[in-house]
Amino acid sequence: MSALQPVWEPFFISRGFEVIDTPLAWFVSKKTDLWKIRKPLELKDLDCSTPDKRRQVCEQEIKANQPLAPKVYRDTVPLRFNAQGEFHFGEEGDIIDWAAHMVRQPERHRADHRLENQELTDQNLKDIAHELIEFHRRPLDWLVSESSSHLRRLHSDLQELILSASNPIQNYLTPDQLSAFKATQDSFQETHQHEIQKRAMKGRVRNVHGDFRLNHIYIDDQGEISIVDRLEGEAHQLWDDICVDVSSLSMDLKMHGRADLAEYFLTIYADRSDDFDLFPLVGFYESRHAYLRAQKKAYLAGRQAIGTKQQKEADQAAQRLFKLAFSTDRRPLLPPIMVIMSGLVASGKSTVARAVARDISAPVVLSDHARDALLGLHRAEELSSSEWEHAFSPELHDEVYNEVFRRSRLALQSGRPVVVDGCFGSNQLRTNIRGLALECGVPFLFVECHCPEDVIRERLRQRADRAGIETNTWIEISDGFKDKWECVEVLPEMEHMVVDTSKPLEDTIALLRKRLPTWPSGLTQ
Repeated sequence: MSALQPVWEPFFISRGFEVIDTPLAWFVSKKTDLWKIRKPLELKDLDCSTPDKRRQVCEQEIKANQPLAPKVYRDTVPLRFNAQGEFHFGEEGDIIDWAAHMVRQPERHRADHRLENQELTDQNLKDIAHELIEFHRRPLDWLVSESSSHLRRLHSDLQELILSASNPIQNYLTPDQLSAFKATQDSFQETHQHEIQKRAMKGRVRNVHGDFRLNHIYIDDQGEISIVDRLEGEAHQLWDDICVDVSSLSMDLKMHGRADLAEYFLTIYADRSDDFDLFPLVGFYESRHAYLRAQKKAYLAGRQAIGTKQQKEADQAAQRLFKLAFSTDRRPLLPPIMVIMSGLVASGKSTVARAVARDISAPVVLSDHARDALLGLHRAEELSSSEWEHAFSPELHDEVYNEVFRRSRLALQSGRPVVVDGCFGSNQLRTNIRGLALECGVPFLFVECHCPEDVIRERLRQRADRAGIETNTWIEISDGFKDKWECVEVLPEMEHMVVDTSKPLEDTIALLRKRLPTWPSGLTQ
């Protein structure tokens, strides 16, 4: 079979099928069906050189992708040539190749197309984060036996990347550049080896997608998410730090000119997965992933078998990705600031905090979520009245705020702005959190949220109804915080702001925008 012109292509085209030629595979499609036939190539990490090996790759692809796209991936099927001289995906005839059978997805549903058409919404990004988190939480069929095993694999992967600098790579990088990249990566791993090992022990090394980017995500008109093209391999090969997936999409969003959405996605994932430890590592994993993608593009750019046009596209992509790979130490483009959203229970601080955080694409550190993490709770779990009382007990208070401080420090030290949502009812806590901002060298703004008592009572009643507990339980918790509330006396006037949350949210955000950094022009559209 010729890689440039498979013998079956004219037949399928004559029968009304569409044949799409990509660097690694052909896609044969008609109406709602799609068949992916691998090209007979032998790459460094993917051997499709024989029909039997292509069958194995198809089987691996179906098995790997069904958890993330169960309505897309069907089965591995043979491509046959029958006695009537017809090629078909059926039951009769000689098997000449193998294909992965899928349900064809409309191109307009692809996330990169939705982004180009300004149809990629905040809700879409939240749903994508949710699907990824649920996938990362799936039970494992393997076990990282010790904390150092992931670090050893990470180091081995890097050495393989560097040492595989064959002629195609040398067309893009000088020996000095290659040495500099290796030195930067080695230095980061050495400096952060404790954090990397700790993540493995905390269960952050999981089953991953491995190539998580916009053109592998489909969003239908009802908002349902399908994630395709997970990297192939045996089960024990499809694991890594989950930061690999998160940083892969954040990098892709930046490549598409939307740094604000990249940061927003990171904040959603960190908040909903309680994984603020990813912030110091995002740049490193973006660099690692960019280098891997660049390496593959460089290899394809040197393969005449894929065609001149695709060689040129691969060459351009390789150049851009290598540049991204050398950007490990870059910082987010929005100036960092620490914003504290303070107030009594049900004062509206959380609503304002999330709106402000979205406005500046900042991680939002919620004391409620820190409390849930310490108690080992998922957000959907319900608590009894006695459990609610314990959750807001004085003995848990210090632990909650220690965790709030820890998460805030991680975000600030990564160069990002951060919004912190908590009561901060004592002047000592306010002094301490301001000290963290000073320690990290960032501006500080303490926003005190107020609203009329009747509004607070109504909000407490609604919260109790949603939680399925007695209204008086929430009222007692609220009154307890109110009794201990201290008037703000320790902050400079320029760092303290009072807002009335009973007014329209848009008015409150408009006031706050006058005190907050904004995205550079042209980076959010």
